[in-house]
Amino acid sequence: MASKTYNVILMRDDAHVRRLRLKPIWLKLAAYLLSCVVLLAALASWLSFQFWTQNEALLDEVAGLQQQAHENAVELQRLQNMERMLKAADPLGQQPVLETLTQGSQNQSAPSGVDLNALLGEKNTGRAVVKKVALTQGDLTWKLSFELSNAEPQRALEGLYLVQLVGTDAKHHDVSLDKEQLQFQIQRFKRIEIEFSPPPDLLPTDIFGLRLTIDQLGGPTLFSKVWQISSILQVS
Repeated sequence: MASKTYNVILMRDDAHVRRLRLKPIWLKLAAYLLSCVVLLAALASWLSFQFWTQNEALLDEVAGLQQQAHENAVELQRLQNMERMLKAADPLGQQPVLETLTQGSQNQSAPSGVDLNALLGEKNTGRAVVKKVALTQGDLTWKLSFELSNAEPQRALEGLYLVQLVGTDAKHHDVSLDKEQLQFQIQRFKRIEIEFSPPPDLLPTDIFGLRLTIDQLGGPTLFSKVWQISSILQVS
């Protein structure tokens, strides 16, 4: 019995008619190949979606770990600042306080009478945003620079600067500032540069940190923070 064949006729204008004879097995093979291509494409799409989902989950996990590491670094810096202040104020009585702080009892004050919250405490209402703080030390004057943003640009922000140095004697020391530098007014963003003279009786080795305070004009304190000098000092 003769095997079945299919005739495929190709017709073009101004050309001879061509006839192709195909056995059924070739048509079946083409159908199988097409089905395999479709299945492989579907499998590749599914695998791509799975890999993308896993990648997004890993990115979220990395972001969470980075945030946790940042919070741990901030807490470590705070405890180091407290330790430095306690060493300067009470070298003999600091250990019980540090143990208490490590155990989470942060409401107790140092036995030397140092108010750690007043000395190193921070305040941020979110209205004034301070970034990129840098300090340049000169022979007679120092220059403090930072970026100040108004978190509510629909309302102009008017206020006053206050710069103090935190000494190793666990005290705040006022600096000499021009009155023109004390007051500011911004709508959105401003790069601030403040030149000041440190107290003549305060040696650089006796300075631990710098406190920047921003008060709203005729209102409350919007921002206050202490930076360790070594963390913001710019070396020329």
